[in-house]
Amino acid sequence: IPSDASATSSSSSSLFGISTILLDMETFWRKDNVLQTMAQFIAENNLKMLGLMFTYMQKAEDGQDSEKPCRQLALASTDRDELERLVAFLMDDGSDIVNLQLSKQDEVSEEKVMMKDSISKLYVIQMDQHNSAASRKQVAPAIMGFWKDQSHSWGERSEL
Repeated sequence: IPSDASATSSSSSSLFGISTILLDMETFWRKDNVLQTMAQFIAENNLKMLGLMFTYMQKAEDGQDSEKPCRQLALASTDRDELERLVAFLMDDGSDIVNLQLSKQDEVSEEKVMMKDSISKLYVIQMDQHNSAASRKQVAPAIMGFWKDQSHSWGERSEL
């Protein structure tokens, strides 16, 4: 996890950490021990969720030599249900938050990682973010908006 990773708090407990990575997601996942490092970062910082924002340049489709910025978002948590509710919240075009224009690359995956003498589960979802103008300054408040609504409070269950 890059050194720019930061934890964002709501009241007295840390809810999520977010980091910007200047690579495409596919290249990042090929690195050694990525999932274990993510799980360790979540545990050491007492986080509910970790967001990884990927930013990279891709050749534009206009036939020119120009490049366009592309963004992707991965979210990881030890709580699958809460992760799925957060994803639904972020993908809701009718919400009051900035429209990130997210599309899932796949459904939530369950990853098993070794943590100090035991195996832990880490749930991860990978998404493309088609609104490339939405940076960390827009994404972090959007994620915080999920917990501001008491019906989405961590640990409480609500119907979608």
